[in-house]
Amino acid sequence: MFDFLPIHEANRKLEYYKRAWDGQLDVKYEGKINGVYYLASLQPIMKDGEVSEVIGSCLLYRQR
Repeated sequence: MFDFLPIHEANRKLEYYKRAWDGQLDVKYEGKINGVYYLASLQPIMKDGEVSEVIGSCLLYRQR
């Protein structure tokens, strides 16, 4: 995130990724970048009882 987002945006999203890495299911957040709104969802992937990775998906939309 820090490679492609402004630092303040990356820092704001970091808390959501930390929650997913801590094992919280269905972490969601929304925002707006360059006039495009988005809804993001993060899911931890468990292996041997521990989070091995986090998968994220994003829905982009323009507000009318």
